[in-house]
Amino acid sequence: MKNELYEKSIAASKRFLNNKYIPTSPQINCFQINEQTAYRSNHDICIIYIKSGLGTIVINSIEYPVDAGRYYFLHFFMFYKIIPKEDSHIELIEIMVSSVTYHFILALPGADFKKLETTSTVSTEFLTGEKKEKAEELIMDMIKCKFPEINCITLYELFGILF
Repeated sequence: MKNELYEKSIAASKRFLNNKYIPTSPQINCFQINEQTAYRSNHDICIIYIKSGLGTIVINSIEYPVDAGRYYFLHFFMFYKIIPKEDSHIELIEIMVSSVTYHFILALPGADFKKLETTSTVSTEFLTGEKKEKAEELIMDMIKCKFPEINCITLYELFGILF
């Protein structure tokens, strides 16, 4: 899964990912959901990554399957609720990215996220193998690290894997 162009774009963009330029660090929340949630609205970009469990996520009144290894990319002001399968629970990680940080990352030199929709559609994909392992590693790095510039570099790398 080595992509030389992608690696060069990360190297070129790292100089912009420091405290002088980065608007805000992504906010990361880990949840275990045992019963249906109320609708949540997000004012920012939201990436939901399912660590384990089965069920359904309803995003703007449209149902999507929930299973381990799947991510959902929600644009601004989308509403969602999560419904675990009966007698089950869902573990998920929610990454909230401010609109300023999101647009900053998209504007970085070398940013070319072909699968990233700039409309208000929901992007979702089931990750497997090396792609899943790398995405989980980057997400765990973001959870552990509290430095905005490091988390934005990691977020940029995560975008490279997801989109």
